[in-house]
Amino acid sequence: MSAPITPALQDLRPLPTKQNEIPPGNMDRTRRGQGSGGARKSRLATQRAIVTYLPIGSIIPDSKNPRKHSAEQIRAIANSIRAFGFNAPILVDSGNRVVAGHGRLEAAKRLNLAEAPVIRLKHLSEQQAKAYMLADNVRAERRRDGSGT
Repeated sequence: MSAPITPALQDLRPLPTKQNEIPPGNMDRTRRGQGSGGARKSRLATQRAIVTYLPIGSIIPDSKNPRKHSAEQIRAIANSIRAFGFNAPILVDSGNRVVAGHGRLEAAKRLNLAEAPVIRLKHLSEQQAKAYMLADNVRAERRRDGSGT
């Protein structure tokens, strides 16, 4: 059984910048004067994140995830969840397959949690979800190596 974590989170909308007033929910905008190309259109992903809770057994790790966590990393994530709570939801696709958060899922299993918070990325295609997974893994490796974000 999954339910939104708080109604207040559903009301969050991207804030318009002073330079580019963007109505909430508008996914197209034109940027002017950025780069040598003049005006160009870009797509903004403005999907609202809805946190739900799923039983641990229904969350499927992606066997093709290139990043593997060591036992020490899983232990550290589990200790963080125990100390501070499960503050970073696992990102899943429409089939409950993990896109980002494999370490958090393993830590939740280690803690014998019945359920975990997830955000379902139903607005991403399968290709986009794979690209996001790879980008997230690259960011995580850079953070771990101390080479930036």
